Amino acid sequence: MLFCTIIGADVAPFPLDMRAADDIVGDLKDAIRAKGEVECPAYKLGLFLARKDDAWMTATDTPDDSWLQTELVATKRLTKAISMDLVDDVVHVLAKLPEVAEALEALVQVRKIRMMAQMRQQVEEEARHIANIPSNRKRYWDELNKTLKPKRIRIERDVVDALPNRPTMK
Repeated sequence: MLFCTIIGADVAPFPLDMRAADDIVGDLKDAIRAKGEVECPAYKLGLFLARKDDAWMTATDTPDDSWLQTELVATKRLTKAISMDLVDDVVHVLAKLPEVAEALEALVQVRKIRMMAQMRQQVEEEARHIANIPSNRKRYWDELNKTLKPKRIRIERDVVDALPNRPTMK
């Protein structure tokens, strides 16, 4: 069982079960992302051993950049990347979020996704509204056209009467 924490996030250390012999550091990144504590893609996470001066980080230590001494390469097997005996009651891995520019890019993507979802919801609401318009609206249009028809004819006659060389209307 590995214990991980995230630098710069207000997250308590959390356990991850990474005991399979073929697990690699990239799998650990995916597992951290799957925990839901991270909004960025897993491949953008930086992972580091939580060791400084040959001592493991404890849950009471503050995770900061001074702990970032040994970066874990995504393609290495965990058994080779973390070759020391794993002791209990310590943090084994630190996750570092991407830099601010990348985080802002991720935030923009999240905002776009939310905006698209909001627009989709508005379209669905409008579609429901249109579906609820009474089916007798054709009757209303027919009544309106019936009322307006004599006025159209009168307007057309007035226009025709005003024309020079006008044709006669019956």
